[in-house]
Formats: sequence, C-alpha cells, structure tokens
Amino acid sequence: MNLELFQRLPVPPGIFAVLVGAALVLAGRRIFWLALGAAAFTAGALLSTYLPVQLEAGGRLVLALLCALVGVLIASFIRRTGVALGGFLIGALAGFYLAQAYSPGVGGILFLGSGIGALVGWVLARRLVNAALIILSSLMGAMLLVQQTPLTQPLAGGALLVLCLGGIALQSRGRKRKR
Repeated sequence: MNLELFQRLPVPPGIFAVLVGAALVLAGRRIFWLALGAAAFTAGALLSTYLPVQLEAGGRLVLALLCALVGVLIASFIRRTGVALGGFLIGALAGFYLAQAYSPGVGGILFLGSGIGALVGWVLARRLVNAALIILSSLMGAMLLVQQTPLTQPLAGGALLVLCLGGIALQSRGRKRKR
C-alpha cells in the first residue's frame, strides 16, 4: 500500500497499525467494530489504488476513512451483518495478501485470491459467529502487525500464523474463564 496516503494522519502509520493490530490480537472479539473498521479502511485504501480515476492522496484517504466509518457503523448497529461483512472483507484481504506473497504483481491471481478468501471468510462468519469474531479479529490484527515488519516469505507467513494462533488461543481462553 502506498504510504503517501497516510501522510495526513496525526500518528505515523506504522505505530497506528501496530497499536490496532495488537489490540485486535489481544481482545478482538470484544472490539470487533475496530477489526471491521480496520478491514474496511484497508480495503478502501487498496480499492482507491485500483479505481479507473486517479485520486490524489487526500482523496484516497477520505475514501478509506469513509469505508472505515461505514464498517464501524455496520458492526455497531447490525451485529450479524457486521460479522458477515467483516468475514467477507478480512477474508478478501487475507486472500489478497496470500496471493500477493506467492505471485506478486499478477492481477488475475490477486483477484482470485481475494474472491476465494472473501467467500471463505463470509461462510465462516455466517456459520460460526463467536468463533468467527475471534478468528477474524486475530487474523486482521496479525496481518497489521506482520505488515510492519521487514520479514519476507516464508518468515512473514510463519509470523502471521503464530500471531493469529496466539490471538485465537488468548481470546478463546478469556472466553472460557467468563463462563
């Protein structure tokens, strides 16, 4: 993603991504609205680079922020729909980044990976709402954290897996204690 987009933010993008990523890995189920907002922001930022119209950095930032706002509002007011939308977006982003890691720059593969990831994320979110909240928020947080490291494949994939599984274990453990 082009970092020029983030020059207008009051916090450096790396610090912001690490803070949001860590919060999602540690407590994402409780703050799923943040996971959906982060996924919608990232999707809006990526979408702004693929639009047929060239937008300046300010326009791309506004589009990404609007997407994030819509995601947060949906997650806050329409929980089941928000979970399904979160599954769709986070699945699409995970598929996009996986396809990009193994086939950088190939357009059709990126969109196929996004489509498959979106479908898997949506089905997971619709079938297993509570488990989906934990898995999807851990995955989104892990993606945000790993993107801030200089790791390359296969180490980045391993770090993503470890962080995601750690977030799932941590959030699941907290859920069992409350019962």
